[in-house]
Amino acid sequence: MGDGLLDGGLVGVLPGHVADRLAAASGTGGLRQVSAASRKERSRNAWFRGELRDEKVFVKLYAVAARGAAERLVARAVPPEVTTRLLGGGRAAGLGEYAVFRWQPLTRLPVGLPESAVAAGRLLAAVHDTVLPEPEPEPEPEPERGGGPERERGPWPGPGQEAGPEADDGPGAAPYGAGRRTAALPTTEVGGAAFARLLDGLARQAPDLFAEVRDRLTGPKATALVRAAEKAGDGPPPVLLHGDFSLRNTARDRTGRPVVFDFERAEHGPPEYDLQRIWGGDLAAIPGGQVLFTAAYRAARAEDPGPLDRSLLDYARLACAITTLTAARRTQDTQFESEGRKILEGLT
Repeated sequence: MGDGLLDGGLVGVLPGHVADRLAAASGTGGLRQVSAASRKERSRNAWFRGELRDEKVFVKLYAVAARGAAERLVARAVPPEVTTRLLGGGRAAGLGEYAVFRWQPLTRLPVGLPESAVAAGRLLAAVHDTVLPEPEPEPEPEPERGGGPERERGPWPGPGQEAGPEADDGPGAAPYGAGRRTAALPTTEVGGAAFARLLDGLARQAPDLFAEVRDRLTGPKATALVRAAEKAGDGPPPVLLHGDFSLRNTARDRTGRPVVFDFERAEHGPPEYDLQRIWGGDLAAIPGGQVLFTAAYRAARAEDPGPLDRSLLDYARLACAITTLTAARRTQDTQFESEGRKILEGLT
């Protein structure tokens, strides 16, 4: 269930009074809902376009308050040259947490081109090198009147660039490594206990599907992979993770500059965890894409982290397969289920 008006399901057309109430809370004008171009692009969040002080803006209303707070925290901290601008945000009484962005046209990085792999590697390096400030205090509910959002320096994603059907939350907030992190974001747990929780989530949501793939998820190959990843996870410090990184959350702005956005699933954990979708998807579709991406990523990091750990990468992809299958059954999305099956088949 959601934390405000939105119930956590994929958002359809909302009553007109929702935009009016959100406009009153945020101080924006002419607010109207933006619909997803396709089912795959639908989100649990709601999107709106409008104006603020003669500037075009994009307003995002969150189903889960914690994700709105996480995105705002990260958006302020990521270097402004690699993302778009956050203008403000808060909580609207009876609706939930929202954020206001400067609107600008964005062109997604094209799938299948080598330059997209290079740009994606550099963008992810910038995210992983970001050090977060102290977490902001939880915003108080705002009365439904004008006055404008609190000005916040920072970037924000452009309109309609939301991810598709969302996977279940990953493993819980147990320590990983020894790097800097803030309690405002969860830390990805890697290993047997976390993997068991993922399996339990799938079994509860889709017992028939779990029975079908159980041998693959609990067999010798998967068991060895989980053990190897747990051992590897004791080494390097965690980084700030985007949490849902793929080409669909990247674009070029009007000047041609590559940008990354949609940070609501941000957490801390091993760098490999951010490759769980893009590695076997977008990068695999580009000739030499994985090599190009890795080289660009390592070169752009403040300090070269060295080669990717294959056990952590494969563990992250296996976890992604499970959460994708779980979410697909929850939303009755057969295309999303096919994506989860494809990831699983490639690993087991």
